[in-house]
Amino acid sequence: MTIAPAGLAADLRGVPRRGLRREDGNVTLTFALAFPVLLGVMGLAVDSAAFYDQQARMQTVADSTALSVAKELHLFLNDSAALKAAGESRAEALLAESGIADRPHMVEVRLDPAQGYAQVEIAMAAEAFLPAEIWGENPIVVRADARSFGQVSLCILGLEEHAGDTIRADHGALVTALDCAIQSNSTDADGMRASATSVFLSAFICSSGGYDGLPTSFLPLPQTDCPIIDDPLDLRAPPPVGGCDFLDFRVDDGDDTIGPGTYCGGLEIVGDADVAAEPGIYLITGGPLKVSNDAKLRGEHVAFYFDDDAAIIDITDRAVIELSAPQEGSMAGILFFENPAAPEGRDFKISSNAARKLLGTIYLPKGTFKGGAGGLIGSLSAYTIIVANRIDLDGAQLVINADYAASDIPVPLGLGPNSTSVRLSN
Repeated sequence: MTIAPAGLAADLRGVPRRGLRREDGNVTLTFALAFPVLLGVMGLAVDSAAFYDQQARMQTVADSTALSVAKELHLFLNDSAALKAAGESRAEALLAESGIADRPHMVEVRLDPAQGYAQVEIAMAAEAFLPAEIWGENPIVVRADARSFGQVSLCILGLEEHAGDTIRADHGALVTALDCAIQSNSTDADGMRASATSVFLSAFICSSGGYDGLPTSFLPLPQTDCPIIDDPLDLRAPPPVGGCDFLDFRVDDGDDTIGPGTYCGGLEIVGDADVAAEPGIYLITGGPLKVSNDAKLRGEHVAFYFDDDAAIIDITDRAVIELSAPQEGSMAGILFFENPAAPEGRDFKISSNAARKLLGTIYLPKGTFKGGAGGLIGSLSAYTIIVANRIDLDGAQLVINADYAASDIPVPLGLGPNSTSVRLSN
């Protein structure tokens, strides 16, 4: 074994250390040179994500404001300055709710009431991680255009937003709504459907998704991708339901008069009974409102509230129905009202060929309005409005009149002459 001299060993021991020190120095220098680049790349990523989030919030505000302003155009034909100011105030409030109102910005609302057109533009300074010298003075700008489709009144609204067939006509069904609009809120490609032998006739037809059917089944063809219309009656409080006033009430022949109250076990009018309903609210629980055979149910200023799972409508055969909604009170303008807390999917069926007067609003927020084969529905009503989770017409002839001035029954806000159809057009 050869042993190196101590001095040489010491010199050799120093070689690795000096090499490591040189390598450490190279790494430090490389990192120092690369750090600004890495910082810039991270800054770009952070700023890009922040810009996208800010732009998305601004666009949501612009869209909401444009739609809101467009809905009011017909009310401000002679005072567009007031509507412009209101629109700009609404945009500022929404920006505050979005948490970005403190950034330097500008909101401008442009209106053309004669053409039913509203535009909202928002420009805002971008909040950036990197210094302003990197991005320059380019603000984020978003724009939303909305159009109002005139004074067309909303008279049929299907609320279900996701399923196909929110509004459906099959087996030769005919829907006539010549002076008002039909809207399906479903975003499904087949949110509105008509079989080859069925027809929708309306002043305006709109689907938040698409539609399925021949061009001859829709007059006019539906507009698609329409904005979803919020339930205009979702804040309407249902009437209180107390103890039973009537139990398993049934009339099966002769003339009779019934009064308002809570009908536990339902209310049945069958055979050849001819029943007059006194004005007021009829609370149905534990059973259906059933009218069948050759029975007749007539009543002015009445409302029927359907409280639980068993409380539905079943009007069949040759039953004659002539009803009008209350003029005042908690149920003013509402003829049929389903409990909003009810389970979804209950059927409220009218298939009589003589359900000719249903004057008022039919409100079934969780239920399906079903028009059965042979049914002639609503032909003698000054107006009828249907707001239901779904509308399913199987061979029925549904006549939706819209002569609101001919009746003293009030129309709920957001419906009939108190509504307008709008959509984003950009």
